[in-house]
Amino acid sequence: MSKRTFLIVGAAVLLFFVGAGCWNRVEIEDKAIVAGVGIDSDKENKELVKLTVQIVNPAALKASAAEGGKEGGGKEAVWLVTAAGSCVFDAVRNFTFQSPRKLFWAHSKVIVIGEEVAKKGVEKIIDFFMRDHEPYFRTWVLVARGKASEIMEAKIGLEKIPAYGISDLVSVTTATSQATAVNLKEFTGMILSKTTSPFTTGIEVFEKEGEKRLRLTDTAVFKNFRLKGWLNKEETRGLLWILGKVKSGIIDLKWSAKDGKHVSIEIIRASSRVTPEIKDGDITITVDISEEGNIGEDEMLFADFITPAGIKSLEKKKTEVIKREIKAAIKKAQEFNTDIFGFGEAVYRKFPMEWKKIEEEWEKIFPTLKVTIKVTAKIRRTGLISEPIKPE
Repeated sequence: MSKRTFLIVGAAVLLFFVGAGCWNRVEIEDKAIVAGVGIDSDKENKELVKLTVQIVNPAALKASAAEGGKEGGGKEAVWLVTAAGSCVFDAVRNFTFQSPRKLFWAHSKVIVIGEEVAKKGVEKIIDFFMRDHEPYFRTWVLVARGKASEIMEAKIGLEKIPAYGISDLVSVTTATSQATAVNLKEFTGMILSKTTSPFTTGIEVFEKEGEKRLRLTDTAVFKNFRLKGWLNKEETRGLLWILGKVKSGIIDLKWSAKDGKHVSIEIIRASSRVTPEIKDGDITITVDISEEGNIGEDEMLFADFITPAGIKSLEKKKTEVIKREIKAAIKKAQEFNTDIFGFGEAVYRKFPMEWKKIEEEWEKIFPTLKVTIKVTAKIRRTGLISEPIKPE
């Protein structure tokens, strides 16, 4: 066979397979598309794992689109179904007793782990999702305050598919920088790290106007695969300051304790640098934060912050708030003995030889580690008005 003939035959075979498709291809219509999954212990048998999944209902979405966004004939956009098993893999297989379609994980947006399961350990859960070829590594990982099934059952705003609404909530955390956003790949990386403890986003159900709703809350902190405790919003932003992940948000400066007046500063940009030092065998960490912001709201109507002295006083107050948030995060992490900041990683990178000597002792060193915080906070703009609004 000549080279030219060989190329023609090869191209024909390729076109045949491209046109006809793979012989074992499964049509998307034959799959149950998972939007999100909640993982709990089974109520009757705590040794079993219970999965609650949201499966997309294409027919309802299609009908809704045809009717201009209205609910399609009263049909739910997702089918909520549960199954239990000895492990995640077993529970997934047990869905076949209820669904004739195989679960398809490639479009899953969130993995919500119940608080009880998180306290027992998440290594087997993460192992399944990382080992299987379908789950998307950028799927968000969250820990429920309570049961994950309650998160899967709750509605979220105007979103037809609640799991996708949760994903959107996590995606916009940069607007406040008071909640974390951790995907499956990042969470797994922290779990496998020898120097950094894992953390991820918290979520809870709350009632308002007689309706169950969802909101992000606190940050779940892990140690040795198990949930150790929670960081509140202030502590969470302290963590994000250190990690250099504060992108936006509002710093509320309480100016008058008597009448509760405050000045709100919008964070425009921020950066951080973590520098370890070893002197006479003692390790210290210096955290340098650089932040810039604009005045967003001024309730101190008779105070003039436009002068150099006024701007300087705002910058001083802002520096104090940032330091307080960072100190709160460090205090809580040292109480948990969880190095969520990567201080150990910073020591390893700068002093690899010394790290080998202290690696096994890091858990004893971290709780009393001395951390120096340096903050440079600037006010760049005061808004469209140059003076506070005053009555005539």
